[in-house]
Amino acid sequence: MSLAIRETEEELKKTASNFFWMDILVRLAPKINFTAFKALSSVGFFRGFKDSVSRNQALYEYDIYRNLTKAEIKWIEDNYPTKRWRNFLGCLADLAPLKKNGGGTHRVERRQLIENEIQLLENPPYDLTDDPSWVVDQETKLLGCPISISKIEISDTSQANTTCKEVINGRRGQSLCLAGNVKRVSDYKIKKGKSNGKTMSFLTIEDETCSMDNVVVFPDCREKYKYILYEGNNLIFCGSVTRGDNSFIVDNMHEI
Repeated sequence: MSLAIRETEEELKKTASNFFWMDILVRLAPKINFTAFKALSSVGFFRGFKDSVSRNQALYEYDIYRNLTKAEIKWIEDNYPTKRWRNFLGCLADLAPLKKNGGGTHRVERRQLIENEIQLLENPPYDLTDDPSWVVDQETKLLGCPISISKIEISDTSQANTTCKEVINGRRGQSLCLAGNVKRVSDYKIKKGKSNGKTMSFLTIEDETCSMDNVVVFPDCREKYKYILYEGNNLIFCGSVTRGDNSFIVDNMHEI
């Protein structure tokens, strides 16, 4: 049995959680088109692997890798089974020397370029950690909704004294404040009584515990806060839930 076949069998035995980031970069990245790989990195698809890097670092290293020459990438692929670099920095350090010196570059200019990339890996020009707001934006754009962080988790919720789940489970009171993301706004024009012709709103809001449908904003409150009352906004809702009634009646709200 050839070394290549044995190596392939060993790779097939691995579970996803046993792969390292360098396995993904060297073995998987060349088989996926640019757009797909960037999308997978942005939504955290590779975060479950061993020694996983941040989403932004994955994108950063992938951009460097794909800009290597075909000969340099082939040198990395050929040497990876024996060298098994644990990070991309070590890989580039071995690649940088000229061929005659045991490395993978053919010209001094390429060696210097790789050495520059090593410097950029050691001192990135921007922060490669994953900002929660950026994670939410990427997951919403690519998946339709955030799956690892809720929108409300990226806001300051310190003023809240209850949660959607607590209200649904029976918490009642006159001075309740909860932090929620507005998932749905349904406006209703009142057709009789002293508020005839005015508009009230029924909301679905969501926090990190669950979503809640029975949120009511009466006309006077709605008119006062209508400029911040829109789907996708994060708000602190203050109001009351009376005994015998499941509706959360909003008295005031503000953005967070």
